[in-house]
Amino acid sequence: MMFDDYFDVYLADNDESKQIHYNIRYQVYCEEMGFEKISNGGQLEMDDWDKHAVHFIVKNKLTGHFVGAMRLILPELGYLPLEKHCRLSNGVIKSDLHRSVEVSRLCVIKEVRRRSNDGGPPTGLTEKHSVHDDVDYLCNERHLNRSIIWGMFRAASLYCAENRIHNWYFLTTKMLYRLITKENFRMDQIGDSCELNGERFPYRIHMAEILQNPIWNQGFQLHYKCYSAKDKVVLKQCA
Repeated sequence: MMFDDYFDVYLADNDESKQIHYNIRYQVYCEEMGFEKISNGGQLEMDDWDKHAVHFIVKNKLTGHFVGAMRLILPELGYLPLEKHCRLSNGVIKSDLHRSVEVSRLCVIKEVRRRSNDGGPPTGLTEKHSVHDDVDYLCNERHLNRSIIWGMFRAASLYCAENRIHNWYFLTTKMLYRLITKENFRMDQIGDSCELNGERFPYRIHMAEILQNPIWNQGFQLHYKCYSAKDKVVLKQCA
């Protein structure tokens, strides 16, 4: 399956697209996993880090449904969130902090994952509701869940290359670690595990590891798009 044939990745650069991003998170982290509180209205999952973050969303070209989300937290407060949760033995490189981000809120909606043959989704999620018949063509595609994750990684890596960001930090599960390193991305554990909605581990990965990976030759050639430009005749790349 060629990711570029079926999906677009958008930089959520206006209020409408950020609302989509927050709603995807609400479906996964509030309704499905119960990690965050279910709100009385709005169906949006947000926190204080969002105002210091860059947001991405993935759209299925055939159905028009948004199926995945991820954010990059910028060190605008002088530190990254994982520094507040874990004891780091080989921690955030302070001299290069301004060229670092933390990857956060990586999620794919259940309607997509239930049609994937991945035995264990990296977030450990389960099934939810039905999906439009137009995506039946994806039923027999292996690793759909992973493909969407790689699509978001690709978009975020292009954004980081454009903005001279050198390091990605993660606070995540061993399952996601195994999925990422299976594709020959090297991740270095930089501290002890901590409890945050389950056991999480802190990792660092250098941008060179991401940009040079040959996985991008397998249908991940398109650039991300600005959501604010989606209704224009010609979709242009973000400046």
